[in-house]
Amino acid sequence: MLDQVKVIAQDVRNWVEAQAQQKKFNPEYLHGWCAIASAELYKKLVSEGHSAELHMHENQDWCHVFLVTDEHVVDVTATQFLELRDTPIYIAHMKEAMQYSFYDTTRVFNSAAALRKYQKQAKWPVEQTAFA
Repeated sequence: MLDQVKVIAQDVRNWVEAQAQQKKFNPEYLHGWCAIASAELYKKLVSEGHSAELHMHENQDWCHVFLVTDEHVVDVTATQFLELRDTPIYIAHMKEAMQYSFYDTTRVFNSAAALRKYQKQAKWPVEQTAFA
């Protein structure tokens, strides 16, 4: 099951790197692309029959969105964090991922549309808002 998740995650990572490069963002680190990439990953995994949730870590200074499937964190924008700079796609059991504060879930969304709705209400920057 995780083998298929890895393949889909790699496809999404390639897609988001291309999107970032087109918009003149650094495609290596993908800072600011977590919601867009995670929503795309969510849609692709669900369309392939996987159960998934979009998780958010939110604090007073910043937010991070990532995906959880089968008790595993899947983050295709992990390179934005110094600790995972050399890990383009981070997949780990939730218990292992909890060593990093940015995987401490404060909100859960059951669809890309729900994430986007929250982002609009919270007035996230348009260029960081998930596609529904």
